Amino acid sequence: MWEWVEPSQVEWQECDIMPLSVATIEKSIDAHTIKRISSAISLRAYKDTVIFNCSYSPTSASMDFGILSSDNKFYSINAQNGKINQSLGVSYSGDYYIAIRNNSDQSVTVSGTVQY
Repeated sequence: MWEWVEPSQVEWQECDIMPLSVATIEKSIDAHTIKRISSAISLRAYKDTVIFNCSYSPTSASMDFGILSSDNKFYSINAQNGKINQSLGVSYSGDYYIAIRNNSDQSVTVSGTVQY
């Protein structure tokens, strides 16, 4: 159901709600490398979060899921046992890249979603 409203009757107010984006990941990450998997995204300190819901194979690998700042600081969450379902916030507003680091000795395949 919908209702048409007169535009002049609608009050506009700026708000802090950021549109949610969801990215699907299907990547292979070489041993001992970090792979940037997004274009720059703008995050606000203490307001925006990045949610990782991914699995990877082989499950024995140790992986770091996180964000890479424009000055190459990597903020991450370590994942083990083949999956992660956690969120990560930032203390400084700015542009970041979603990135994944493979700490293992073999190539790892990652699949899942990232919301920001």
